[in-house]
Amino acid sequence: MLGYLLQRGVWFFLGLGFVGLTILKFDRIPNRPCSRCKWIMAFFFLIMGVVCGSSFFFLRQDEFRERLNYRSIYEKYSSYPKAYLESQDIDYEQREDEMFVNTKLVVRNCTGVELDKVLLYLNPSLEVTSLFINGTTSLYGREKQVIDVPARLSPGDSLLLELSYKGQIDERICYLNVPDAEIADTRERMYLACRLGKRYSYLRKDFTLLIPEVLWYPTTVPPENPGSPYDNSRDFTRYSLRVRNYGKNKVISQGMRMKKGDQLVFRNESPLPGLTLNIGDYVTRQLIVDSVTYELHVWRKHASLLKLLNDRLLPSSVREGTSARSIIRGARHVAEISAGNKYPYKRFQLVETPLDFTSYFRNEMKCSGFVQPEVLYFPERGFGTKIFSSEVEVAVHLLLFREEVWRNTFSWNKILGWNMLWRKYRLEDVECSKNPHLIYAQFNNQISGIVSQTYPFLNSLMNLIIEDNNQTRIEARPALTPIWEQQAIDYLRSHSLKDALHDNSLDVAVLDAIFVLKERELVDILQTQGVDQDKLVFFLMDFLNKYRFKMVDFEQLNEEFKAVFQVDWNMILPSWYMNNKIPTYLLKIAKILRVKTENSKDCRYRIEFAVFNDSDVDGVVNFRTSTYLPGGWPEMQRAHKEKRRESIIKYHAFKIEAGTGKRFAFEVNEFLDFMINTNIAGNLPNSFLCRATGIFASDTTQYMEEVSRDYFLSDTNEFIVDNTDPGCKITQPSTLLKLVKNEHLKSPKSWIRFINFKEENAIFPTSQWKEYIDQNCQGTTIRSFVFTRGKSGDYRLTWEADLPKEGVYEAFVYIPSYSLNMMQKYKISPLGGEEKVVYVDTRGEWCSLGVYNCLPGVNKISLSDEGEENQIILGDAIKWVYQGKAME
Repeated sequence: MLGYLLQRGVWFFLGLGFVGLTILKFDRIPNRPCSRCKWIMAFFFLIMGVVCGSSFFFLRQDEFRERLNYRSIYEKYSSYPKAYLESQDIDYEQREDEMFVNTKLVVRNCTGVELDKVLLYLNPSLEVTSLFINGTTSLYGREKQVIDVPARLSPGDSLLLELSYKGQIDERICYLNVPDAEIADTRERMYLACRLGKRYSYLRKDFTLLIPEVLWYPTTVPPENPGSPYDNSRDFTRYSLRVRNYGKNKVISQGMRMKKGDQLVFRNESPLPGLTLNIGDYVTRQLIVDSVTYELHVWRKHASLLKLLNDRLLPSSVREGTSARSIIRGARHVAEISAGNKYPYKRFQLVETPLDFTSYFRNEMKCSGFVQPEVLYFPERGFGTKIFSSEVEVAVHLLLFREEVWRNTFSWNKILGWNMLWRKYRLEDVECSKNPHLIYAQFNNQISGIVSQTYPFLNSLMNLIIEDNNQTRIEARPALTPIWEQQAIDYLRSHSLKDALHDNSLDVAVLDAIFVLKERELVDILQTQGVDQDKLVFFLMDFLNKYRFKMVDFEQLNEEFKAVFQVDWNMILPSWYMNNKIPTYLLKIAKILRVKTENSKDCRYRIEFAVFNDSDVDGVVNFRTSTYLPGGWPEMQRAHKEKRRESIIKYHAFKIEAGTGKRFAFEVNEFLDFMINTNIAGNLPNSFLCRATGIFASDTTQYMEEVSRDYFLSDTNEFIVDNTDPGCKITQPSTLLKLVKNEHLKSPKSWIRFINFKEENAIFPTSQWKEYIDQNCQGTTIRSFVFTRGKSGDYRLTWEADLPKEGVYEAFVYIPSYSLNMMQKYKISPLGGEEKVVYVDTRGEWCSLGVYNCLPGVNKISLSDEGEENQIILGDAIKWVYQGKAME
């Protein structure tokens, strides 16, 4: 609250000060000017504004420094073996704004080595008043959030710890793996007249909200690992919670609720990865559907909002199609289909929280702190969720199942910038982020886990494999944000996944992209070993369900995996984990032709494409086929209505060894589309989406055969210059004609120049030449074109081809499919011949510019930027095709 008041005080006092300055020369009473008082008041307010601003700045810097201290302490103890927390009985009492807790913990050594001490993690503002080990008082050491318990523990042994503590919560311990800039950012709260800042917990007389991230009870494993976010092992603990002195407030937590006198006891039916506590003046609506208890907790002051839901909360609703039961069953069906798993708990609670209660979506956990076992927190009055509107079904889906959310952004530049009026329609005024209320973690990530000393990230990896490749999810593998994906690939050119997981300088978004790319690569590698993607997902889900609410050793998983697939993870993971090179491919894009059949209603297509690994490191590529569901269009409509996947999507992976190539031809029934993915490679773009044509195939043979590099090279009589080649230059006028090399030749990261990775990410022509990546362009590893706005013709793009012999050549220019059927002006300058100006209608792809006599040496073709106003001038590639000896 102090920070909020200081920040508000800055604007308040500076505003008064500047108002005072504006009226200094206006004397309202001529015979009593008193200008000195006005000067004093104006500068007093300005000084107060500066004081508030400075105080706020230093307060925020102190917060960041303390967060840094907490991070360093986590990292200091991160490598020490952790005991396993089997059970914990918490006795909680709150007096005013302080908690008083007595807790009993049973910890066991599951590490396989003897422990000379047990580490506990507790919020640093909570004061420990006593500690007992197996009933005997013990001393202990403490460093901020870490409690060092001096107890030897042999492998397999357990001990009882009794801990008493009291105090308040230091929220600076929360979300240490979230960048400080994001912690300080309040742009997502633009809808508030006064942004209230961010809160991660509440401990007040009238309201309490505590989640595992704030360490309100002791644990043996911290809730996060700032040094390596994907090393996020957890304990599944059997909790019991006794709450005293809660008055008339409602107490909300996980587990079966029992009232014992003036106390309330919660006992968990299953071990959980964490426990929450919420105490407040709530009104509750409860409904039991299919043996699961559903509860909606709303503050009493907002109880009138429930009237909007009464017709849906009544079990005998007249409108059965939109009754509470039908909405709940529909939402649960969508969740279980998308997650590929059944809801694992006996209750589900939706709880209202203050608007300033904040959490962050963490990819390594696949959820935010809003999503806890059995509990999901939603913002006050359902703000932004429409949960109290008439379209409750839509609101529930938007709140729980939408994977990404869009929000407006704020900056002074957008308000005061010279291009404000133009920018108001730009795409960068909104940002896309993960939905913090996404519920799927309750179905997979929070119910079991894998532990490994060698590969501590395996728990996150296995859950990501299930989520990313599950055939039951409505969409295929989601596309990564282009700029983060390309930065991830650029990093992997010289670094391994092991490097990335321990590189604190990496942006969190880049690390997340690296992890997804490496996960997909691993799935592809397993598929090349004969492990079908669907069978892999089914095995992992079955394994995690078999060991539900437990942490299982990776070797147990590997033994069962070998028994089913005869594939050993330990033979694959080391090279995959340590690889620090990426391949580069040459591709021939797929030809998709229809196959003639006796029955004209049969939709069978032949797909042909080829790949060559033009590097010294082995690689894996995959292609994705999308086909109709059995039953065709009617079945797709039924799937859409039932919130199921509307097509059959299959991924097929192939290993392409260094210096080798493969050519594929195969047939697909009920074809929709086809995509080639080069994944982690030096190709741009790294995916190619192809659709069917109406052309029938004359050849129906199917094969997979080896091909050499020569197969991918152009004909010996063709000489192609692409816009990415050194022979393509931009010419601009000056006193001395100057050839300016393309920007990418000066850039250490070649992909930066493409507008695909810039904020606008769209083809808006300007006076400058820009470059855009597109799969339909010419090129070897990079397929792109350059474009500019039609102008007076002062600038031009020039392709220089070094022809080896004299003769007749036909000149061609390649026009990408982005053209708008407008004329472009080309000047052909054959060496030893006459220059010629040709206007070409930009329809088509390879367009002829005529036939010319050429001498050996540099022959030029230039594209002028002369054109109509706002015309897009496009340049990609040219080629000279040798026709024969020169004409007499």
